[in-house]
Formats: sequence, structure tokens, C-alpha cells
Amino acid sequence: MILIIIIEKVYKNPLSPDALIALSDAIFAVVMTILILDIITPTISQLSNYTDYINYLSYLNTKIGMFILIFIILGSFG
Repeated sequence: MILIIIIEKVYKNPLSPDALIALSDAIFAVVMTILILDIITPTISQLSNYTDYINYLSYLNTKIGMFILIFIILGSFG
């Protein structure tokens, strides 16, 4: 719904600074949502021992690190 309103603003006056700001905010929100959807929590049965837990934490740290890096990069353009 919000994306539809933003697209209508852009089409009404494509050179308006407000329209470009709204469009960039919408793109930022969509990208951040897609990034966070990639972080999946495991079930209890998947973490049966300590080694599995440590391995998953190292995998999760990589995902969170990439999320923070991309957040900083995208935030520098906004």
C-alpha cells in the first residue's frame, strides 16, 4: 500500500525532490526487509550438541555481519 502511494507520487511529478526521497526510502525499506528475511532461526532438534550450536553461531555471525555491512553501505546513500 505504501509503495503504491510512493509510486503515484513519482509519476505525478518525477522531478520532485520529495518524490525521489520517497522512492529511495521505499527501495531502502524493501532491501532491508529482504535481507532480514534471510536470517532463519534453527529448531531445537537441529542443535543437538554443543558443536552444532557453535557452528550455527558462526554461520549466524556471518549473516549478521553482512547485514550490518550492507545496512551501513545503503545508509550512506540515504
